Amino acid sequence: MLAGCRVESELLFTLVTKERLAPGDSSVSPKVFRDMQKLFAAVIVDSLHLRYKRWIEWSEGVARYTERELAGLSRNLSFYEPTKEFRSLFPWSSYSGTWTDYYAGMVNPIRFVGEGVRGRVMFYYSGMAKEYVLDRIRPDWRSKYFNKTLDDLLTQ
Repeated sequence: MLAGCRVESELLFTLVTKERLAPGDSSVSPKVFRDMQKLFAAVIVDSLHLRYKRWIEWSEGVARYTERELAGLSRNLSFYEPTKEFRSLFPWSSYSGTWTDYYAGMVNPIRFVGEGVRGRVMFYYSGMAKEYVLDRIRPDWRSKYFNKTLDDLLTQ
């Protein structure tokens, strides 16, 4: 299972970090993800493990994605400015600094899922990566989020 997660996450990392997707990426990627799902179904003998992986990616992965996206928006003072009360309680805080120190590098662990990043948290990263890939190849994915798994969204 770890090897499959590793291969899947390497593909996700590549798609997330590419400057621009090639014209074929949007059509080839769903086919590759379909093959990955067949591989997982064959390798993961206990279907509960596969359902667990999908559930954690769908819930915690999306939570991590949302947290990172909100942090990215918060660092832009023209979009969001902390209240006076917040600044008085936390004068040292900087959304821009927090982005640089923590959130900017949050995509790097995607590459190490199944290798250095293991356990339940690896699905946080693979799930987050799936949302970023969906942003690029299927921007309407959010409207279908409650009706489909991330894998279903990636493979259609």
